[in-house]
Amino acid sequence: TWGMAVAKDLHKLMKKVCAAQNRANILMKGGFIDQDRLNNVLDGASDNDLTNIKIHITREIFEAILVNPGINNLLDRLDVPADRMDLFDLLDADKSGGLALPELLYGLLKVRGEAQQTDILSGVLSGRATLDLVKQQRDCVETIRRMIEDAHNIRPETSSHIPYNQIVDV
Repeated sequence: TWGMAVAKDLHKLMKKVCAAQNRANILMKGGFIDQDRLNNVLDGASDNDLTNIKIHITREIFEAILVNPGINNLLDRLDVPADRMDLFDLLDADKSGGLALPELLYGLLKVRGEAQQTDILSGVLSGRATLDLVKQQRDCVETIRRMIEDAHNIRPETSSHIPYNQIVDV
């Protein structure tokens, strides 16, 4: 079935990506990734390459494997959009500079296929909700600013001493 084909392609892709990252030190030649070595590593990927679940894929390795025709074939079959050079930034959800396996896997599943109207609407609604939160925070900051300003304007001869914790809710 279609779902099984996607799962198999994702499994192959994860093995190859992990194999490349696991052998990053041998792929370097003169400060650059040697494509011939990379192609050999990708061809020899196995399930053993998936044993380190805490692996983080670097931008350098990720972008190097995007040059490989076999990787591009897998990404095509997974219906990942053809514009892939900015894919790392899109998938790096936590902006750590590396892709954890779950981040890579879930990210690839989310970018599959063409954007549907519901995807676009979801983005618009999410943007509006974020804007509403920002406005609420702005209003809260403005209220706190006014409270502090009012507290500084209290004249000692017309008021008794007001403890700080009564001016600002601690």
